[in-house]
Amino acid sequence: MCICLKSSTFAAVFIGMERMRSHLLMRSVLDLMYPPLCPLCERLLRGDVRICEACMKTLPRTEQHLLRGNQTEEHLVRNTRVEKAASFLYYLPSLLPAAFGNGHEQDAGRLLRLIKYSNRPELATFLAEAAAREWQETGFWEDIDLIIPIPLHPRRLRQRGYNQSLFIARGLSNVTDIPVDTTHLLRTHNNRHQARLGEQKRAENVQGIFSLVRPEELKGKHILLVDDIITTGNTILSALKPFQNIRSCRFTVFALALTRHK
Repeated sequence: MCICLKSSTFAAVFIGMERMRSHLLMRSVLDLMYPPLCPLCERLLRGDVRICEACMKTLPRTEQHLLRGNQTEEHLVRNTRVEKAASFLYYLPSLLPAAFGNGHEQDAGRLLRLIKYSNRPELATFLAEAAAREWQETGFWEDIDLIIPIPLHPRRLRQRGYNQSLFIARGLSNVTDIPVDTTHLLRTHNNRHQARLGEQKRAENVQGIFSLVRPEELKGKHILLVDDIITTGNTILSALKPFQNIRSCRFTVFALALTRHK
């Protein structure tokens, strides 16, 4: 019996190694045929980076992790349990001219569109990892128990194939080691896309679309709520409402980008 167990274990390890070798070989072949390029400048990428160093430097950081009462927090002042909130980058809508100095910073919007609509969620993880590393020494992530990404409705998840906010959450977790939770907060209504609506309609569109399961498990937790883009803050505020009856529950909010109109 012992021999059989050892043999089967060895076989499983051997098969796993062979699969890994095959995966690495396939990746090498694909990289040779289709070299990975920076999605912004099309420079050849080296190693595991997803955006070249030069383009990463030009992305418009908000530096909001250093500022209390910042623009992201202003959107969320209606919820007193939000202890702090910050967005990593400024997002300039594509129809507006570049409002920044060097002509490259509007490319944050280009990245966000690739993430959300062009099946490039790995860019979200890469950017979130960058944010986590850049903010780590400031203590922004301290005392947080769980990372909860804003969920998609199952129908929209099937259509898109992935939840970009989950990929952002994973990137933050990779650096901070804070666990990601996708089991408690649910999106129960498949509301219309916020981007196509005016400010008043945005607020109406997200009312009552989220619910919680097993809320008692979150009592006393400090939760990092994660979204891709904040424009008015209405989606985050709606996601916070199911938590209102949980005692001692606190929140920090992170968004990959904040819409900037001027």
